[in-house]
Amino acid sequence: MGIISGQVLWGIRSEMAQTVEDILARRTRALFLDADEAVRIAPEVAQIMATETGRNGNG
Repeated sequence: MGIISGQVLWGIRSEMAQTVEDILARRTRALFLDADEAVRIAPEVAQIMATETGRNGNG
């Protein structure tokens, strides 16, 4: 599929994406194009988001 970190960062910085689902479903459409791949890359997307936002998802 080829989601790259730049797409995740763009979604956060320019489109105000707030969740992994937001990135995978709405910003890149990855969840709809290849659900298995989207599930596989979700942890990596979450890590990029946590690093960028300074949040770890636990509160």
